[in-house]
Amino acid sequence: MSSNMAKLPLMRHIVKRGLGSAAARALESDLPIETSVLANKIQVVSVESSSPIVRVAVQIKAGSRYETADNIGVAHVLRSACGLTTKSTSTFAVTRLIQERGANLWAVNDRDSISYILECYVQALEPCLKVLHSVTTEQLFHPWELAENIPRLKYELALVPPQARVIDMLHGAAYRTGLGNSLFIPKYLVGSQGTETLHHYVQNTFLGNRTVVSATGISNNAAKIFAERLNFAEGSGLGTSSQYYGGELRKRCKGLAHVAIAADGAGINQKEALAFGILQHALGTGAKVKYGSGAGSLSKLVTEAAAGEPAAVSALNVSHQDAGLFGLVISCEPKVAGRVTEAAVKALKAGNVSEEAVKRGKNGLKAAVLSAAENTGTLTQDIGQQVLLKGSADSAAAVASAIDSVSSSDVNNAARKVASGKLSMAALGDIANVPFLDQLK
Repeated sequence: MSSNMAKLPLMRHIVKRGLGSAAARALESDLPIETSVLANKIQVVSVESSSPIVRVAVQIKAGSRYETADNIGVAHVLRSACGLTTKSTSTFAVTRLIQERGANLWAVNDRDSISYILECYVQALEPCLKVLHSVTTEQLFHPWELAENIPRLKYELALVPPQARVIDMLHGAAYRTGLGNSLFIPKYLVGSQGTETLHHYVQNTFLGNRTVVSATGISNNAAKIFAERLNFAEGSGLGTSSQYYGGELRKRCKGLAHVAIAADGAGINQKEALAFGILQHALGTGAKVKYGSGAGSLSKLVTEAAAGEPAAVSALNVSHQDAGLFGLVISCEPKVAGRVTEAAVKALKAGNVSEEAVKRGKNGLKAAVLSAAENTGTLTQDIGQQVLLKGSADSAAAVASAIDSVSSSDVNNAARKVASGKLSMAALGDIANVPFLDQLK
């Protein structure tokens, strides 16, 4: 069991699928998505794929954006506490049951949500769902277990790559609070979030109308049986701010220079979301061929500015429920960080995209969407996130069709919004040569 992630409830009378060899396998991107809303306000979304592996996720609006000044880092601690003793199952029993059945159970969190994910053979589904139910609804957070979990938290913090760290800092610069809250607990607060804090956070976020159960490999009726047994309370829970301010955060340390720069983008609920996705792939998301360089204008300008020194850049597009960031991320040798950053910002603020680049961007985004849908693990989380954040789920084929309908003018409007918008910036590493935000034109 990967014990820094989640679990999902019990289910009796599971509807099992016959995996007949004569049946032709449908593409995951073409399979119908079924959705339901239960009496307990929990939403259920499922795809009955032909995979022999069943995946069930309980996704809850309890991400780091809902933290306050009094409990900063609690979402990270909550994720890391997945698999600890519950009212009906000990840590040892959770681990043994999951491992004996060849299953996996883990939790992931972002700024909007936390997800508890179960992966197992269909024959082992019922006992594994009991564990998932216990982990999501019966947490105890014993003080001694939280204390024993501190080394794991420190280990997780040590493993955060600098690119993820600088994007995390970028959110802090852009939003300050709410969406600006870090995904990672600050080192000086490790060990400070105790049993009472965790229970209070769970009571105010683990609510029926803030929860989605997503599943692949089982029927929607089977997923509903499981979701009906999740005894979450009702209520609106915690609110949060998504106001974009713009700002700058810098942290000097050893290593390469890592820079993230972005302007106000689009949330998943906003109509420009697909246009920003196309713009990201049009500008370039890094090399697609070994030893190659990106095809977009962003990569070309950065490669020229680096003059043979190691430098990597990718366009950045992050969409939350009601807000987003669009920009770029750079990693390079410190001595060329100044001119590389200036070249990248020049590409970002160009304000226009050619027809050829738009076509390339559409192809790149469609390939990413359809490829992700072929992985049922990714698909399980994706359809759940769609329902949780925008109220409905679209198939990958439908999204690909919607991408084709986006016009060049829509993409150029997104580019102009970025070009005229107020920028935010985060810099990490050996950044002596990285210009300050007010020096970038």
